[in-house]
Amino acid sequence: MALLECLAREAGDRGARNIVAEAHEGSAEFVELRKAGFVIYARQQVYSLRSLPAVLKADIVLQPCGPHDEIPAQRLYSNIFPSLVRRIEPTLTNTDGGYVLRRDDDVVAAQSVNRGPKGVWVEPYVRPEAEDAIGEVLAALLLEEEPDTHKPVYVCARSYQSWLRGALQSVGFDLRGQQAS
Repeated sequence: MALLECLAREAGDRGARNIVAEAHEGSAEFVELRKAGFVIYARQQVYSLRSLPAVLKADIVLQPCGPHDEIPAQRLYSNIFPSLVRRIEPTLTNTDGGYVLRRDDDVVAAQSVNRGPKGVWVEPYVRPEAEDAIGEVLAALLLEEEPDTHKPVYVCARSYQSWLRGALQSVGFDLRGQQAS
């Protein structure tokens, strides 16, 4: 609790208006966050890549996300994130180093990709009208990234994107756990 209080004070001193935490429901961290007054505004499922499917192909081409994709990516964000979430998380977390899928000069899917020494964290954002392409979007990402078998690949699927489950499982991902934000 003392650590949370110190972090909240420091964040306030730096002008932060919100503090976001993610924890596995039922964990000691979750219990302490609730005691400190944190509320749940979204839930998410974390998947990890079990193994690459024997045949992995994608008929689409993902393009690296660049500065010119900022406005279309924000439009995508506004179309798929519930208004409550947009009030707390005012923008996509990170599109630098990520990929986009364009249709008719518009971004219909984006993937925030964070690479670290212990793995790769992917957050997919897909417009509802492009749901049919999510399996190929994930396959194209895996082909693009060429995952290191020693570093796990994780995908975060928020509760308002529950339709991602089947696509994730079809390209070799297994449910790892559930978290509350």
